[in-house]
Amino acid sequence: MSSATPKPAYLPNPFYAALTSADAPFALVNGLARRFRPDLIPFAAVAKPSATALLDLVPLLLGGEEVYLTVDAGETIEPNDGLMVVSTLPGLQMRLTAALPPEELDPSVVMLANDDIGEILDLKSRAFPGYFGPRATELGSFFGIRDSENGRLVAMGGERLATFADREISAVCTDPQHVGQGHAARIVRAVIRHQAGLGTESILHVAAANKRAISLYQHLGFSISGSLDFVKLRRV
Repeated sequence: MSSATPKPAYLPNPFYAALTSADAPFALVNGLARRFRPDLIPFAAVAKPSATALLDLVPLLLGGEEVYLTVDAGETIEPNDGLMVVSTLPGLQMRLTAALPPEELDPSVVMLANDDIGEILDLKSRAFPGYFGPRATELGSFFGIRDSENGRLVAMGGERLATFADREISAVCTDPQHVGQGHAARIVRAVIRHQAGLGTESILHVAAANKRAISLYQHLGFSISGSLDFVKLRRV
């Protein structure tokens, strides 16, 4: 009698886990609240979304500034005098559970450098604006694919949050004029191999409604580990 495949491990409160471990050097802290520096990514975290912790978050934001905070499915955030809830996006966390087949490195995928930041930000603005500050590439390694004819950056992906055991794959995007060519899959495989070389596991987050992306990640060996909500907060 066969048993069901166990569900992969879920990393709860992932941004808090990162900001209290490997990403602690990137954190701004006030009491029970933490956030990534605003020039990196617009994400904040608290250990638990209590009234006290959320009040501690207020001084870390400028007036009118917006940040995202994750809560596990079923948790809620109550607004206070300093914060308002702008929107809630249901999401999924996925973890790599299948080994990639051995293959040679893909020559079309190159590691990007600090000198490429202008192109990275330009591609991000065209393909998937938001979630990305001007110094976001300091959080990890980024990989890209260039147009073979003009050398323009047309696809990329890299790393966002990190704990000592897990690293997140994020910012995977393709120029709208170059979709459908398998670039995203090649980028994700490159990041997976990079993280395997570091001895860490690969996770990622995706909007629950993005069925196309979920299908791609499952094809690449990822399994859904849990559900969480991305809550956009604004300091009022």
